[in-house]
Amino acid sequence: MMVKGLVFSLLLEPSTEGGWRSQVMQEWIRLGPRTYRLKLGPSTRFSDGSAVKADDVIASLAAAGIRATEREGWLEIEPLSADASIDTLLLNAVLFKDGPEGALGTGPFAVAVQDPERIVLHRVKPVTDRIGQVELVSYASPREAFAGALRGEVDARLMLDPGEIELLNGVARFQLVRAPSLHSIVAALNSHLFSRAQRKALADSVDVDEIRQAHGGDCEPDGSSPPARSNPWAVPLKLGAMGTDPALARVSLALRRSLGARGSTLELDDQQIASQMAAGELDIAVMPLQVWPPAVAGTLFRTGAARNQFGYSNPALDEALEAGDYARAQRELADDPPAIFICRRLRNAAIDARVKNPKLGPYDLLESLPDWEVNP
Repeated sequence: MMVKGLVFSLLLEPSTEGGWRSQVMQEWIRLGPRTYRLKLGPSTRFSDGSAVKADDVIASLAAAGIRATEREGWLEIEPLSADASIDTLLLNAVLFKDGPEGALGTGPFAVAVQDPERIVLHRVKPVTDRIGQVELVSYASPREAFAGALRGEVDARLMLDPGEIELLNGVARFQLVRAPSLHSIVAALNSHLFSRAQRKALADSVDVDEIRQAHGGDCEPDGSSPPARSNPWAVPLKLGAMGTDPALARVSLALRRSLGARGSTLELDDQQIASQMAAGELDIAVMPLQVWPPAVAGTLFRTGAARNQFGYSNPALDEALEAGDYARAQRELADDPPAIFICRRLRNAAIDARVKNPKLGPYDLLESLPDWEVNP
């Protein structure tokens, strides 16, 4: 997952400006709520130099749960499953074909070595002053991986915890790079128990900035935070947080203080949160939730969606999602909040100081690595 985007290009990848971009598709048109029309770029080739054919694209789409039919030089695509979102499926649809030594992609790198201890990628076409080889090395534990970085055994360490970031402060050979992750910390509201007006009142009654500070570092404001209004809740509220993350427990306690609730806070796992929400035994669940790309964020709250464990239903949101109008979907989520959005988590990496101005990708973490310029 860390390096797949360097080898296997997404057919369509999300753009920070909205919509899609592509390195392999020449054109794409949305035909309706569940269908697209795609035209393959004529110069698109696999890493062995062979041309990409329509059958390769059709097979790649099928692996992602998408049916494709060729018509007059275009591919018309739709989900194989009746209840699947085409946009969500496209976020995992990579272009590949099977070769005699393994799968081939169309990205700037190809797999040279893959075994349980390491993955080695080499650049298909060398570029001056750019990284020519990437080696992903396995360590027995995160602690040993961090120690290996301090000993100079690796040139980058991805997704450090706050303690590791503090220890790297002042280490000259590394630079710390941050970028927004795909997830926010939210306090999901149980729509089985709260009406639209009650959810809005709850969301407006808390000091989001104060709660965000309880999370600690690597979590930035998630949009604007209006001043908190008076707390309308005199009855106890039962809060839960995923028990494996201390930061979520701190956020849950800060939220409880902000609401003034007398109820308890619980440490739960994913399955417990889902079952207690459905049974009406949990009012609020503090958890990470994917908020980017917008297509995924909205789909989580679609009426009856498999991952919609909150009982949320908004016909206007469903209509916006069907139309692919994700700006309107975001407005609906703001007007009829299924959750209190507290802060957007940040991804981080410690990268060798010889790399000039490295950036982390908005979707795939290392998608910009082929463009990183390296000093000798």
